[in-house]
Amino acid sequence: MSDVWKSVSYLVRCDEEAQRMTKRLRSWMKAINRAFMSVAEGMPHLQREVDEGRREIRAIHGRIADDTTYKGAKSSRRQVVRTFLQLIEEHRRNEAELAEFTRFFEVVHEVQTALGSLADLMEDVECFSVNAIVQAHNAGDRGRGFSQVSREVVSLTKRASVEFDQVRTLARRIENNLQDLEAEVAVSREHFDASPIQTERDLLAMFSTLDAKRDEVVRQVKQLIGGIDESSNGIVKLLLGLQFEDRCSQISSHLTTSLHAFHEQINHLTRQDTNLIVASNDTASVMDTVWLGLAVFEMVNGLVESLEDELTHTRADITDALEGFAQNLTHQAEDAIDLHGLADAIHGVQEQLGGVVLFMRKMVAAKGDIVNRSQDLAGQIRDLRDGLEGVRRTAKRFGVMASIIKVELASAGLSEEFGDALSADRVENLYRDMASAVGSVLISLDSAVKQVQRRSATFRRALVWEEDTLREAEAHTRALGKELEELLVRGLGQGEATFRATLQTLHREAAQLRIDMASSVEMIHQSTEIKTDARSRATGLAECQNELLKISGRRHWKVRGGKAEELLAACTVQSQRELVSSTLGAGGVEKGGQGGELTLF
Repeated sequence: MSDVWKSVSYLVRCDEEAQRMTKRLRSWMKAINRAFMSVAEGMPHLQREVDEGRREIRAIHGRIADDTTYKGAKSSRRQVVRTFLQLIEEHRRNEAELAEFTRFFEVVHEVQTALGSLADLMEDVECFSVNAIVQAHNAGDRGRGFSQVSREVVSLTKRASVEFDQVRTLARRIENNLQDLEAEVAVSREHFDASPIQTERDLLAMFSTLDAKRDEVVRQVKQLIGGIDESSNGIVKLLLGLQFEDRCSQISSHLTTSLHAFHEQINHLTRQDTNLIVASNDTASVMDTVWLGLAVFEMVNGLVESLEDELTHTRADITDALEGFAQNLTHQAEDAIDLHGLADAIHGVQEQLGGVVLFMRKMVAAKGDIVNRSQDLAGQIRDLRDGLEGVRRTAKRFGVMASIIKVELASAGLSEEFGDALSADRVENLYRDMASAVGSVLISLDSAVKQVQRRSATFRRALVWEEDTLREAEAHTRALGKELEELLVRGLGQGEATFRATLQTLHREAAQLRIDMASSVEMIHQSTEIKTDARSRATGLAECQNELLKISGRRHWKVRGGKAEELLAACTVQSQRELVSSTLGAGGVEKGGQGGELTLF
């Protein structure tokens, strides 16, 4: 009888523990719910940061892909290409004009040939003048008349020799200038022999590289936005799908209902006359209550363990998702967008444009040198012509002197004696040969002067146009460089800083969520005490059950429908959810009135 009394007393203590356990379970589940809700509440802030970061990154995308600066740069670059190609085309059209300067060498060759012939003629004239002096001395008084003429011939010869030396010096200077001009033309051709088509291809390839870099960055930015959306949406979806509040409320309701049923059963038992129960050895009512308490405490233990497992797995899923999100952000920050590659491409365009401008400046400067040299050449040719005109006048003077000598020889009667040595006809022939040679050279020089003047005028007009076009090209190039620099600063410099700051913010928010998740794990571990108490009470009730079975002499306690083994199996950890949804779904306990049968429903 004492065993029955002990069982009733133990049931009362279990009821008191069950009441405390109910409060602890409610507090524990609220703590768990708050811990996970703090994570869920942190998600809107993370989502706002993600949205802000997405807007900033899309702004970068807009500045790079659709910004008016880049469109303006494209317009400027078309103008740059057009003006550069116009300069190159104009230069190639003038190459034929440059080639004409080589024809001046033919004129110089003619001048040199004529000067060589004149040198021979000058030697003959010098011989004639010396011979005239000698013959006048030999003639004595009879040669006094043409002796004076001979001295004038000698003086004229010296003057002609000086004039001739000046002409030859000027001719050599012209030849040297022509050689320098030829070198300038050769350098011009060497520097600018690339075809306009190839130059156009190079310029367009340069801008195509820039476009390709820009398109690659645009693609990477879109990929980054998609990656952030996918990661953040995955975390939000995971947390929204957990519904911890409903789950904790459901479990709390099941446990509270079961513990309340156990409490009501004990109240029903204690309202009876305990002494009568003990005296009559009526173990049925006590056994019913013990059975119910055993089932309830086993259920508490099983559901708490099940909830622990579920929350632990969920915590692992959320932590993995947050870690993946943070790693993805880190990867994007380090490798995703090649902003520096686009910046290098922009700097490359700026450098190449500077090189093209320098190239064009050299071309225009070379043409300016050619124009200046051609103008100098024209002046030197005019000086040469004037010198040859003096030589021709001297030759004419020789002809006059020859006629005078011829008259003097005839008047002195010395024609037969000195006629062969002082042949006036020979001097006249020398004059005609010299005049003919000089006349031919003068004709060539007149033609050369006209060509040089015409070429110089053509080059001068081309040079003025090219200088204006080059200034226009330089202006377009500066504008393009400024626009590219603005794109570099606004689209990349500010964009990269914003991009880095956005990723750091998202990374920081993800780290804070991981900290919140760590606090939720501490809440899960607080359930250990509840499980220990539940297992202890279940063990005690099992011992009471064994003692009551011994008293009643029955191996098993029969429950309505003969489902004792099923009910015991349902009390195991593996079937707690089925137990809650099936046996305790309505949250009620019915005490059978016959044979101590018990029904849970």
